[in-house]
Amino acid sequence: NQKIAVDCPKDLQVKGDKHMIFSILQNLLTNACKYTPAQGTVTIQVKGEKENAWIRVMDTGMGMHLDQLKYVINGARATPTKGTDGEKRGSGFGLMLCRQFIEKHGGHFDVQSEEGKGTEMSFTIPLE
Repeated sequence: NQKIAVDCPKDLQVKGDKHMIFSILQNLLTNACKYTPAQGTVTIQVKGEKENAWIRVMDTGMGMHLDQLKYVINGARATPTKGTDGEKRGSGFGLMLCRQFIEKHGGHFDVQSEEGKGTEMSFTIPLE
């Protein structure tokens, strides 16, 4: 019961390992859905900028408290929390892998979040 919105140019192509990129997107989308309540929105936005694609996964979910956010920003495992429907707690390992996969592609990972308002996870990856 969540709305998924996608804004992505059809002709945009990135350069990289398709399995790693799929894993990054799968993890970010799974987390966004897990922490967004019913009737919330998850938005995927992709834009080409110079030689990179900028991918953003935004949700209207529960957001992260400052301590969790610090761990994620610094590349460490955050203290896992239950999802909005009581889904089991994750290990926090997925976001660590996402960051590593993005950095292996020469990209940059960023996260912004406000408790009670949602989270935005974004990354860059080279264009084809």
